[in-house]
Amino acid sequence: MCFYQIHEEMLKDFSGIEKIDDTIVKSIMNFSFYLTTGNMDEAYKSVKSIQNPIIWENMAQMCVKTKRLDVAEICIGNMRFARGARAVKKKF
Repeated sequence: MCFYQIHEEMLKDFSGIEKIDDTIVKSIMNFSFYLTTGNMDEAYKSVKSIQNPIIWENMAQMCVKTKRLDVAEICIGNMRFARGARAVKKKF
């Protein structure tokens, strides 16, 4: 007999968002989808209302990993402090 054990593990890109509501999680998932498909207008529309700087930092790191520096600049601009610059430099 074979038993499987399943456990949840948060992706590193989404760390720091454990205590947020489902609408923000849905917005981040839409951002990731639209970023992958190359639809930058919809990606920005899906997350422009987010105010949490930790989320913006994680999205900036995701953009740097996918080499979308144009979108990373928007994320860093929404962070409004120097951690964004450090996040971008860390990946290069």
